[in-house]
This record gives sequence, structure tokens and C-alpha cells, in this order.
Amino acid sequence: MFKSLSTSLIARGILAVIIGIIALAWPSVTVLALVILFAVYAFMASAMEAVRGFTSRSAGPVIGHLLLGLVDLAAGIVALVRKPRVTAVHSAATAGRAPG
Repeated sequence: MFKSLSTSLIARGILAVIIGIIALAWPSVTVLALVILFAVYAFMASAMEAVRGFTSRSAGPVIGHLLLGLVDLAAGIVALVRKPRVTAVHSAATAGRAPG
């Protein structure tokens, strides 16, 4: 697409600045988009765990993968069903907690 690496990096940098400005201008829309992205990620992780569970050769990992898939599925459902603001605040509080 671009003829040189530096042109590509400059274009990506400008795009990142524009996205940052949009995120600062509309924080509620940004939070909603992040919550939806998290829910999509959780659903995809759930599907991958189910695939791992059904393609495993022994019985022990099957149960573990399927249970982890159910937990991922529940996390995605909770993120979408609850108010997105509550999910975002809880995620920020959990991520911002200092270890120890």
C-alpha cells in the first residue's frame, strides 16, 4: 500500500492520534465499544475452549476445557446483559488494583 516503511509508520501514527482524539471526545461511546469488544473476545475464547475440549484425546482435559469455555461464555453474557458502564467500571477497578 505504501512505498516505504516510514510512510506506513507515519500514517499509522496519525490514525492512532485521530482515534485517541475521538476516544477523548466521546468517552461513553468508547467504553461501550470496549465492552462489546470484550464480550466478542469472551465468546470467541469460549468457542476455542469448546473446540479444544472436543478434540482432546483424554477425558481429564475435556472437562477442564469445557468448564473454562462455560466460564468464558458466562463472562461474555454478563458483559452484554449488565449495563456496559458497570462492566467497564468493574474492569477498570480490577485492572487498577495493585498486587500485594
